[in-house]
Amino acid sequence: MRYIYLVLFFSFFSFSSKAQHLQLINDQGEVGAFMGYGSYNGDIASDVQFIKMNYGAFYKKQLNAYIGLRVNYEKLNLGASDLSSQNAYDFTRGFIFERDFHEVSVLSELYFNRFITDRKDFRFSPYLGFGVGYLLNGNIDDMNGYASPAKNRIATMPINVGFKWNVYKQINLFGEFKYRFTTSDYVDHFPDDTPLSIPGSANLFQGSKSGKDELMSASIGLSYNFRKIYGPEKFKPSKKKKSDIEDHSPKKRSKLLFFLPFNRK
Repeated sequence: MRYIYLVLFFSFFSFSSKAQHLQLINDQGEVGAFMGYGSYNGDIASDVQFIKMNYGAFYKKQLNAYIGLRVNYEKLNLGASDLSSQNAYDFTRGFIFERDFHEVSVLSELYFNRFITDRKDFRFSPYLGFGVGYLLNGNIDDMNGYASPAKNRIATMPINVGFKWNVYKQINLFGEFKYRFTTSDYVDHFPDDTPLSIPGSANLFQGSKSGKDELMSASIGLSYNFRKIYGPEKFKPSKKKKSDIEDHSPKKRSKLLFFLPFNRK
């Protein structure tokens, strides 16, 4: 029976030590960079997905073990052409647009698993995020000369889904997909409620009645975690003189004290 108590004691002790060890490490924040591809859903060639490269970076403040607050920047290149559409009406219309945007957003980041860098059992987690953003028009803004309204500052509501894997010490590999709802139908310069015409032509063309334009992007990147280790410092043996060690070394007689309870009178 006493062996069972010993096993339970050492099991509890090892579990407690592991829990305390985990509590000593706290991820404070994270920086990362990523690149991938983006697209949009709107009125021009609505049956074709035009893919263009995007890139960005972020800084995240970790609030607790599962929740972080992230400031995100992303450069989005967007474009579409009715001439690539299989729809006869879109093809005849022949509208083309190309724009680039700088998006700044604030997102939450919610881990599904506990994530601790450089710990084998806590090195992977999917995550979900949502927040608000703002699109600022960049250098490229082309509608091929068509008379159209423009809106260069657009609010967004991004939703972010991704995964993160700690590959080495505090370095992580991650991949994510963002879908953005916008507050504007002017991303492609072609609103649903305003018919447009080609210069020199009397024909008016209507949008697809799809509502507000929506953006999406998929990317992969690397990040680095800032972390803080709490608790006592690691033991550093003090430099003692040889004479001090000899003075405090146990006597030969002390080795026999263990056997004193077994000595007979």
